Amino acid sequence: FMKVFQVFMSYPNSYQPYNNRLVEGLKEEHSVLKTFIVSLDPPKNKSEADIIYPFQTRMFIRIKQRIIGLFLCIVNEGVGSDILKKSKIYGRYSFVIRNKEAVFHFHNLYSINKDLLPLLIKNKIKYIVSLRGYDVTIKPLMSKKNAELFSFVLQNSWKIHSVCKSLKEEATALANIEESKVKVIYRTPNLKNLTKVKEVANFDATVNLFTISRVHWKKCISESLISIKELLDEGYSVNYHIIGGFQGYEEEKLIFLIKKLNLTNNVFIHGYLKEEAYSELLSNMHICWIPTVNEGLPNTLYYVLKSGFPTIAAATDGIPEVIIDNENGLLFEPYNFNDLAIKTKKMIDDDFLRMKVYKNAKNTILQEQETETQQYIDLYTTH
Repeated sequence: FMKVFQVFMSYPNSYQPYNNRLVEGLKEEHSVLKTFIVSLDPPKNKSEADIIYPFQTRMFIRIKQRIIGLFLCIVNEGVGSDILKKSKIYGRYSFVIRNKEAVFHFHNLYSINKDLLPLLIKNKIKYIVSLRGYDVTIKPLMSKKNAELFSFVLQNSWKIHSVCKSLKEEATALANIEESKVKVIYRTPNLKNLTKVKEVANFDATVNLFTISRVHWKKCISESLISIKELLDEGYSVNYHIIGGFQGYEEEKLIFLIKKLNLTNNVFIHGYLKEEAYSELLSNMHICWIPTVNEGLPNTLYYVLKSGFPTIAAATDGIPEVIIDNENGLLFEPYNFNDLAIKTKKMIDDDFLRMKVYKNAKNTILQEQETETQQYIDLYTTH
């Protein structure tokens, strides 16, 4: 067997079901891999028997970690003045030191901290990092320290996984690494309980626009109200439905703008919905907006396309790798909400285009679980 440790910030995570599907798919490959799960978040209640938790809150386990760490530190580095500090690190990451021949896949680049990274490099550990949109395009901009850590982690990694070609290109340029080091593996979408879309041949009533997303600044949902205002001012009968929870001050911003722009009768905030209410609401929707300014590949995109929703999305990051403009959806210039309004009017007014998009969206070719699992196996087993 080849041992592969899947290292997550938190596992299981209801907001990242694709991680669960990946682990289950890999566990079925008994003849090739032996998969281990690591959760960097401490256990909420009691520890799961098959999950490794480096960060513990229970005193007994922390003492046990420290004793193991002391032994491993002496074996690997001998006795020094900083042995107590190092023994804590060795104890926390003993699963790495005890499995130097294994592969470690970190699904969040910044989970490799200043304590762990030297340990990985010194012991010549084969580690893989997955690239996420925020980690590549935003966080390195926040400080020189972030940018240096990003580059150093990638330069010393064995391999790198990216969910789309766009992130691969940005990462290789930013970290000055060879493109051959980065493998693009698209995620398999969860296509259960697809919505049956109403194919409207000719709009003669209110058009229901919608976005499914957490309301985060980079999703640009508040800014999208500019497009709603423009459509209403030009005589289009539209409503905008926002499905998802809030982060930070975005709730205040969104509610304020709805009132300020006199959109209280046209914009509806639904928050997170239970499955039955979610399905009922979507059954009455017409056109999906994905106005994000930064995204690898949004999971929502897969769902709305395969359901058949005419979709208008920002041409940012990995989205143009899935949406072909004027074929299975429309693309608009990122952060250009006048362009979003123009493309929405086109989707509403052009019946031939819209009917073509209905059909082509459903036929969009996406990743399949069996293929994705095999691509990960190849990533882990080839040199």
